[in-house]
Amino acid sequence: MIRCKNQISLPLNRLTTTGGVFDLYSFCFDYRIFCLAVQPNFEVAKGSSFYDQEYENTLTINYLVMKTIIFFLAAASLVLKSFSALEPSESSERHFSSRGTPVNPSLPYRYDSVKLVSKFQYDHPVSANKQAYARIVYPVFPDNNLNGIITDAVLSPLKVKYQFKNSLTAEYPALSNMDAVNNGAGEYRELAANFLRQFETEAPGDYSKAYWYADIQVKILCESQDFTAVVCEKDYFTGGLHDLYDHQFLNYDNHNHQLITLESQLKPNKKAQLKSIAERIFRKNEHLSAKDELDGYFFENAKFGLPASFTITDNGLMFFYEYYEIKPFAAGTTKLVIPFTELKELVLPGSIMAGQMKLH
Repeated sequence: MIRCKNQISLPLNRLTTTGGVFDLYSFCFDYRIFCLAVQPNFEVAKGSSFYDQEYENTLTINYLVMKTIIFFLAAASLVLKSFSALEPSESSERHFSSRGTPVNPSLPYRYDSVKLVSKFQYDHPVSANKQAYARIVYPVFPDNNLNGIITDAVLSPLKVKYQFKNSLTAEYPALSNMDAVNNGAGEYRELAANFLRQFETEAPGDYSKAYWYADIQVKILCESQDFTAVVCEKDYFTGGLHDLYDHQFLNYDNHNHQLITLESQLKPNKKAQLKSIAERIFRKNEHLSAKDELDGYFFENAKFGLPASFTITDNGLMFFYEYYEIKPFAAGTTKLVIPFTELKELVLPGSIMAGQMKLH
């Protein structure tokens, strides 16, 4: 039995496809009848004295034809089997990024996951969810250093809790207890268990009767020979007015086996110029003039600032403002892309970003 990418299983006597089962012996019989049926004046010959001899001759010819077909099918199955032996498994075969960039074939990865479900049940839940759960989906690379960095991101406390807590007090009554979820968790299953344990602790006294959930996914944005970019997306619901989201971008140098810093991509003393270019693009995107005040945003002292989250894309350098970081939750997140054409004089030669600029 051999298995191919198109989900065909091919033994020597039976061919299974998604549309049903093909029996080789039945095929031989049907083919033989077809050959008889297309003989000239077959229906007339059936009633003649020559029918028996003609029939025997046809059987002999069909027998030889079918032996030839079987031989070629057997040979084809051996060839397919040899190819299938070279085919990577579904979990380790090359994936493609959200932008269609093929990943580095020298660094295959697979996805793994953890999901735990609480046994606690409300009598009349108000949420559409039927149970509280915690799910974590993450890639596993051959590079254990990269795996460790991803693990640290997944297990880290919610960034939004600490940076924008003044905006969250009324919206997330359970957020003050989220430290119990993150602190002390050493691996994914423990983090999921802590979250459900926190829910079950508070659920009996929660009159809203809404099931909590934690949905954490680590997604591959891009992987090249030089760097790997991923984003750790966290979606927590703890009974507040809406979900609590958190995004953490990780840009990893495949050669130096460490995270890429913004400073490592720029020439010395170029960050102020980068900020000036970014503000010009931000104002254009937000339909603001150069003289408009920024007091309608959450920038510190109403002065433009770049977020810590960034990644390198096909189009340029992308900065990412989280929910609540510069706007109310209803306004969503904000992406700010600085095209490579704006970065030519700023990027350090030989850096990861310089290599990407040459490709695009």
